[in-house]
Formats: sequence, C-alpha cells, structure tokens
Amino acid sequence: MTITRIYAMQATSLSTTIRLALFAIAVLHLSASSADAQVARGLTRALERRAASGAAGRELAALLRRDAARESRAAVRALPKKLTTHRYVGSADQLAEMRSGLRAGSHTTSRAAAGRPPGPLTAQRNLGLPRAPGWRLKIEWPKGWPVRKAKALGGTPGLGEITSPLALPASAVKGVIRLRQPRPRLP
Repeated sequence: MTITRIYAMQATSLSTTIRLALFAIAVLHLSASSADAQVARGLTRALERRAASGAAGRELAALLRRDAARESRAAVRALPKKLTTHRYVGSADQLAEMRSGLRAGSHTTSRAAAGRPPGPLTAQRNLGLPRAPGWRLKIEWPKGWPVRKAKALGGTPGLGEITSPLALPASAVKGVIRLRQPRPRLP
C-alpha cells in the first residue's frame, strides 16, 4: 500500500487515527523521498485538524459509552484467589490513588505481566487508553473481592481488564513505576 493511498483513507476510529499519526511521524523521520515526507506532513496536518474539530473526541466518547454499557452487563464475581494487576495512569495528579485507593469502576489490566513495563505509547496502543500514561501502579486484589472481568475495548485483541463495583483501599497499591519516555529521534 502506498503512502498516497494511506493518506486518502479516512480514519474511522481512535486507534486508526493514532496508527496513522504514528505512521506519518515515522515517514517524516525515515523517508528518503521528499514526496513521501510531503504526504506525511499533509497527513499529520489532517489529523491535527480532525482532532481540533472534535471528531476524535466524539469517537472517544462513543468508545467510553460502549465500555460503560458493556461493564454494566458483566457479571460481578468474587476473586477465587489473590490477584496482582497493573493500572496505568497519566499524570502525577492521578498518583493520588496511591494515597486514597482506587475508585469504584477503575480499570486495571487483567494480570500483572512480569518484566520491564512497556513504553507510554505501547501501553496506550495495547490497552486502548485515551492518553499515553506516565506511571504504572501495581495493584493487589484480595481474595474474595467482587470484580468484573471483560475485554479491553480499543486495545490489542485478547487483552482483558478488571473493574470492581467497590472502591479498593489505598493499601492495595503496592508499588509505582514511572514509565520511560521515548527518546527523540534525530533526523
């Protein structure tokens, strides 16, 4: 598929918009052809106009409405054993959860994956987050806690998420890791 053909496509979902924006950035930095770079710059400007027009915001709002409706239909079950998950948050302001605990309905990953945390853009893409996170909280759910398990909307197919109808106390937050910010590429 040529860059010109990709430019002609209309982004119909938030994840497609993000993918096209990342593609345009990559072409700007990696392309040897000035024509490809010009198309990528045009694509970037079109995406910026679209975001400014509110289309991306409406898509995000529709995704959140679908997510809320799906959560309300999901069955609440007690955890059969203690479970460790992660919660990705965007800014230091949201680290207040570390002091006050998680609100009811807060989303976490379905399980805590071992190893180095993903970068902010990878976490956003894989988990379907509206913004790139800056921090990862380690959450420990106690045995018997009521939770809803579902698939994460807008992220990588097959990844799940956990929410709870009850607030989780601050003692459940076991650790905080700042995500590595991507290094800028030099042309």
